[in-house]
Amino acid sequence: MTSTGKADNSGRPYKESCMPLPELFQGPRVERLNYRIFAAPDDALTALGAGEIDLVDFPVTSSDPLPEGVAVDTCRDFGYYFVAFNNRLAPTHSKAFRQAFAYLLDDVKKTVSRTVTSERVEVMDSIMVQYYGRLVNRYLPQYATSGPDDAVARALATLGSELEGLADDSVKCLITTNDAISKAIMVALRDRVERSPELARVISFVETTRNDVATTVYSGDEGEWHIFCGWQYVQDNLSRWNPGMSKLRLSLDWTADFQSANSRTRNYPGFNSPEYDRVAQQFLTTLYPRDLRGAVITEEHLEPWWNNAEFWAKGGDVPKNADALLLLWKLQWMIADEAPVVPMFAASVRFARSSDVLGIWNGDPHESFTYPGASQPIESTYPGGTMSHWTFQRIRKTDPAVQEINLGVTNRLRHINPLGVGNYWDALIWSRMYESMLGLNPFLLMKGVAEDAVNLADSFHSEFFSSGKIRYALHLTVKPGVRWHDGEDFTAEDVAFTYLSMLGARGRELAKRNASTAEFESALVNEKEIPAWIDMARWLEHIEMPDAKSISLYFTHSSRYLHEWFGDMPIVPMHIWRHLGPDYTQPTYRGTTGLYAISDEARGAGGDEFAGWHGLVGTGPFRWTPSSDPLNTGGSLVRFSHYHNRLEPMEG
Repeated sequence: MTSTGKADNSGRPYKESCMPLPELFQGPRVERLNYRIFAAPDDALTALGAGEIDLVDFPVTSSDPLPEGVAVDTCRDFGYYFVAFNNRLAPTHSKAFRQAFAYLLDDVKKTVSRTVTSERVEVMDSIMVQYYGRLVNRYLPQYATSGPDDAVARALATLGSELEGLADDSVKCLITTNDAISKAIMVALRDRVERSPELARVISFVETTRNDVATTVYSGDEGEWHIFCGWQYVQDNLSRWNPGMSKLRLSLDWTADFQSANSRTRNYPGFNSPEYDRVAQQFLTTLYPRDLRGAVITEEHLEPWWNNAEFWAKGGDVPKNADALLLLWKLQWMIADEAPVVPMFAASVRFARSSDVLGIWNGDPHESFTYPGASQPIESTYPGGTMSHWTFQRIRKTDPAVQEINLGVTNRLRHINPLGVGNYWDALIWSRMYESMLGLNPFLLMKGVAEDAVNLADSFHSEFFSSGKIRYALHLTVKPGVRWHDGEDFTAEDVAFTYLSMLGARGRELAKRNASTAEFESALVNEKEIPAWIDMARWLEHIEMPDAKSISLYFTHSSRYLHEWFGDMPIVPMHIWRHLGPDYTQPTYRGTTGLYAISDEARGAGGDEFAGWHGLVGTGPFRWTPSSDPLNTGGSLVRFSHYHNRLEPMEG
């Protein structure tokens, strides 16, 4: 076992909590959750108006009146529209090229913002959304223009000779056809490009769907694209749409996503800057940070010497002992300067549902809740309350006899795999079935404190070490009485197995380092690193399990984010996944590929209360039922009657 050196826990950034998720979130309230896949959002809205479904998974973008019986919930979103540049390919690997387009996009912002209502978009003049208050650096490099012609002139001046030698139509820009705002942005960009024969010669625009854009961006070694407009789900980056997602904490980490070593699910532009990598690493591993979470709602921690335009006009010369908040501001400045992405618009979003659906947090005091002692209900946040893990547990119809909810999904799924690189719609389904060790205390979140709550964990605490190879340890106990959907007991072995599997083949090497994990080394059959989770998992040195209910993780780096990173990972059952190698991003079993298609009655037939032995076995509030074509047409999940966080007491 590796020596841990001297413990030094005086620098814990905030109090850790063993608070369980509040009783309010226990559920689910219905017996069945059905999802139906539609080819287009308009088709789903038509089905909603006809009473065929109860809610939809996407924001309503049209201002047209909705059918009778359809209600709309408006909420503030934590993400924004952006334009990204592929830093892996020429010529968008060039800083000058990206900055030239930042001038064009400044004028695009102004034009598009005049064509949509203020309720739908607000112009982004920062890297992080303004909601996060003092976390946001507002002293950024500017690309100000005074009209389309001025924008084109500034772009050409910035490009200089960058266009020389480029082949005709060699720069590929993607236009998303089924997202009105994204399409408007790229169409306006095309208009500016066409004003310049030099630009128009080399830049081509290709129309494609939102889902195909995502596939293109993440395909191949370098990606077959140069420029695209997307929607940045801020909370998506660390949580991967995990039930324990924390919208606030993830926004703090977003600016660290563009480290060059990060997987493409985080660093999708392929940004590569040694200086940025250094500052981001310092930000992630600062052990004595100011309370970034508190800074969201206070005006503390802003020193006059760096809280001014003059300091940042000179590039923000950050000292070696800078605290986390200043480092966060520096990272935002570097992104604005290097322009791997250009933020465009933040917005409120509107979600449609049947008016007889309850459990949607939309400010209704009967369906929302307040922080104890507060007067205002907690505002619903993206994805509109309707899509969140907890509201799917609360969601129900006004008629208690109706025990099912029908959800409209507007994109085909890829694989329904908690460890795969899927899309939002995949996670919308699998996150009803799989859970993580930690969740978030939402009451404290609304007070500006991201204090974690236990979920599959019964307790947790951290240790920091000032010397030795081990610099951080995370100690967890697993909640008693939790069962997998097939009736098997949930244990610390499942947790250790999941964490080691994230490392691919290297997980077996780590398992050998302690006798408690060496016992199941042969079960670690995954050979491929899990892209969504590998980044901070690389710091894992070894795992110890003192008993069946306890687990300790030891790391070579210390970071205030490690317990959040590992606390958010979806946990999978070892007794099933040990048979699904060698690539957990595409699980296979006896020639069958895809978790939804994998089953073996010889290993367990299941019954009314428990599922049989199949690929999609989790611990979550809903369990899988077989469907004929779950990726293209839809499927059903049923209430897990033995769910650990339910209204009735657990057995034992």
